[in-house]
Amino acid sequence: MSRKLTVPIVALCALLLVPFLAGEARAQKRVALVIGNSAYENVAQLSNPVKDAAAIADMFNEAGFDWVKMKRDLGNLEFKRALREFMDAAQDADIAVIYYAGHGIQIRDMNYMIPVDARLATEVDAEDEAVSLDRIVLAAEPAQRLRLVILDACRDNPFAQKMKRRVAMRAISRGLARMEPTLGDTLIAYAAKAGSTAEDGNGANSPFAAALIKHLIVPGLDIRLAFGRVRDEVLKRTTNKQEPFVYGSLGGEGIPLVPALAQPKVEQAGDAKADYERAERIGTKKAWEFFLSAHSEGVYAGFARAQLAKLNEETARRQPSSDIGAPAAAPPQQPSANTPELILAAQRELRRLGCFAGEEDGKLSGGTTTAVQRYLAQKGRSSQEVKVTDSFIADLRLETRRVCPLSCARGEHAEGDRCLANARQDTKPEKKASKRPREEDERAASRARAKREASREESRREQSRSEGRRKAANRKPERAAPADEPTHRAQRSSPPPLHPLGVGGVLGVGGGLLGLGFPGR
Repeated sequence: MSRKLTVPIVALCALLLVPFLAGEARAQKRVALVIGNSAYENVAQLSNPVKDAAAIADMFNEAGFDWVKMKRDLGNLEFKRALREFMDAAQDADIAVIYYAGHGIQIRDMNYMIPVDARLATEVDAEDEAVSLDRIVLAAEPAQRLRLVILDACRDNPFAQKMKRRVAMRAISRGLARMEPTLGDTLIAYAAKAGSTAEDGNGANSPFAAALIKHLIVPGLDIRLAFGRVRDEVLKRTTNKQEPFVYGSLGGEGIPLVPALAQPKVEQAGDAKADYERAERIGTKKAWEFFLSAHSEGVYAGFARAQLAKLNEETARRQPSSDIGAPAAAPPQQPSANTPELILAAQRELRRLGCFAGEEDGKLSGGTTTAVQRYLAQKGRSSQEVKVTDSFIADLRLETRRVCPLSCARGEHAEGDRCLANARQDTKPEKKASKRPREEDERAASRARAKREASREESRREQSRSEGRRKAANRKPERAAPADEPTHRAQRSSPPPLHPLGVGGVLGVGGGLLGLGFPGR
């Protein structure tokens, strides 16, 4: 077979094989569940688990995983529901990954991940209030090629310090216990090897999470080599204080989390040169286009493009002379825009997306124009010229969630798709309004008390004046009696005359005088 036919046949075979290789890559389904527990209710909160979980979830999304769910601050019931949901998603998956960051505890060689609402008053409560590692591994069991559980949960556990032991032989140890999975093609990765603790870290992520983000999704890198690099990185960052460890085993086949990138074909320079010379001898546009389809890169590809551009320029120069007298081409028909039907459809879609609140009347009024401009601004497109076309309606219908943010008036807050009044602002005026009548009532009561006191005081004064007048009236006769008193005194002071009857008569008269005198006193 001649060399001229060999190159097109090889290129054709390569093109035929590409869809099969791409289909094989697409057939590999990968799912991931990411959990971060930071906001513990009964012990001190952790700073990094939620941030680590968010970064790991972004890593899986960027790696092209088919199903990624990120859960944060899960209680006992929510934790177990998330595992059941993941188990359903892993039924037809090739690779299933579960990542957990938060508190974990080891009780009598059993490992438990701790939900945020756990109390763990005694070691017996762990079976009811925590989630066992066996339960987590079971959720990844349906995967066919790789089951991977990553635990960044070897931190110092505050529950172990305050937990009361009901069974004397039951030990509560630091870190997590060693666990060898019984199911094949299963790996369990600890942030620190069994019996030791891991650092939460002072940066944006823990040392273990930062190393995972850097090495785990390198395209084509086997998962075992990836964890070897993670181990070296964590040891370096923690000055050999923390050593990640992986338990379990895989087969002899390399298993990367992200498939290797397709390697570009390296062609021989001699083949390109020979094909270039053949295309040059033919010298037509089709010949150069066929050459470029077989050799798209390299020096000769650049030469071929230059030759093709030269032929296009020559064709363009000859075109006017051959088309003299030919009728001018009809201008392309512009698509219809701003018709009542299109505007009405746009108003309905814009209302669904939260950008329009006016009347759906099929008119391009100010409210409709503003709604279109709000939508275009949210999508980062120019909003100077408002045109409602079929393509614009198609773009609106592709949106599945609210685009324009909800704008609420002052004193209101957004809740879902509604604006609700702020309760605190509504109650303040009522407090001010209720304070004023209370003060007026107090002042009125004070005035009434003052009037009553004044009335009582006036009554006491009137009673005192009446008593004074009564006493004064009683004293007037006593004051008149002393006017006659000098006469009585004069009569008493003059010696009594001698009675002719003698002393006895005088005494009798004197006694009478004395008797008369005494009453006069």
